[in-house]
Amino acid sequence: MSSINKRITIKEVAKEAKVGPSTVGRAMGGYGYVSGQTRRKILKTA
Repeated sequence: MSSINKRITIKEVAKEAKVGPSTVGRAMGGYGYVSGQTRRKILKTA
């Protein structure tokens, strides 16, 4: 049985969303400041 789910890294999400890895970490972790627009873009990308 093969797994079709691939783990995506913070670096991959950051590159796709055109933000830094620390910004992705803040948006996903819910700490620190990330603008609403940026947070939505990151969550959509992830």
